[in-house]
Amino acid sequence: MIRVLFVNSREEHCGVHQYGENLWRILKTSHRFKCDLVRPFNLDDLRSSSLDEHYDALIWNWAPGIGGWMKDYPFGMSLRNVAIYHDGHLDPSRFEAILFSDPTMPSKGKWHSIGRPLPEWEWEPEDNSLPPRPAPWIGVNGFLGAWAPIAVRKILSDFNNAHIRLHLPSATYGDPTGAAAQVSAQQCRELCYGHPGITMEVCHDFLSTYNLLRWLRQNDLNVYMRDLPPTWRGVSSVLDPALAARRPIAVNLCTAFRHVHNLNPSICAEHNSLPTILENGTKPLEPLYQEYAPHRVRAQVEDVVCGLF
Repeated sequence: MIRVLFVNSREEHCGVHQYGENLWRILKTSHRFKCDLVRPFNLDDLRSSSLDEHYDALIWNWAPGIGGWMKDYPFGMSLRNVAIYHDGHLDPSRFEAILFSDPTMPSKGKWHSIGRPLPEWEWEPEDNSLPPRPAPWIGVNGFLGAWAPIAVRKILSDFNNAHIRLHLPSATYGDPTGAAAQVSAQQCRELCYGHPGITMEVCHDFLSTYNLLRWLRQNDLNVYMRDLPPTWRGVSSVLDPALAARRPIAVNLCTAFRHVHNLNPSICAEHNSLPTILENGTKPLEPLYQEYAPHRVRAQVEDVVCGLF
């Protein structure tokens, strides 16, 4: 059996890291290759894994924004090297294959499109005995402040009554002190002044995958909006846990969300109001639950990796 080592970064406060953890949890159940995980401190730590003796291929999960020692991968190693592309520049000549989770882009040559690796979890049954909420709970979450003021402005324009929930943790590689998250939250508070039907809560704590999914599922609607220009080269991973939580999602036409722009009915705020998107529920998302099912994503990666041997 082919032996694969999945190399991920160490810092949890990072969307790239979380993507890697989600994908590895899917790949470790493969029956076509054996996939181990390592989160090395440095190159020497990685080489201590006796790579040539124990593995046939490496899968590298990295993006330029992370920097650090992994920027020079694959270090001339003789194993088959597979890269995961997130954004920025990547030299294809250094790898036998490149995986990218952008279903809007066709596979070509070394580049192989795969589905989004959604985190798996089992949520608690809903308690239908609870009284209805006086106002919908609307979540806005993400690193780097999540461009939250853009979403809050839209919420205020579409709802007279709402409870806005912000989850804005620090980010190791872009907002290590949480300053951007704090500024974003304060801007949202100021926007809500003078709106008596609007309440807000803010959480800056980093949540585990399970607790983040639980937080997302508590919301009636989760909203993601970013500046439209410039064109984003990669696809944002912030929607992955929101999809896994199976709650209605609203986005704007930022190209970071291009993989969900063609759903029917549309979940884009430029096409439908937020109350309409909320009323439509998860129906627009149902095709994605099938397209991004773990067994399908696993099979896509298996075909690429096993095709190298």
